[in-house]
Amino acid sequence: MAGSNRKVAENTAFVKPVTDESKNRCEDPPMEQAEVQCPTCFEWFEVTPPAPEECPAEWDYDCEICCRPMILVFDGTSAWAKSLGD
Repeated sequence: MAGSNRKVAENTAFVKPVTDESKNRCEDPPMEQAEVQCPTCFEWFEVTPPAPEECPAEWDYDCEICCRPMILVFDGTSAWAKSLGD
């Protein structure tokens, strides 16, 4: 993303929360999404994070763009992606 202030450490990508701002017809609040940057191809895609009571958590996950494996780390207040070698 041009003009972005995101910092990416080598082989580490950060996750930022994204919420659906559209009106939900159900009584449940909109499901929170996290935008993840792949530590291999650096493309962004969205995942649904675990419930706060399930944190801390680490998920084995494959990039939805390049299919390379990564680990998504959720600690309840923040989340990030790392390559398997980290």
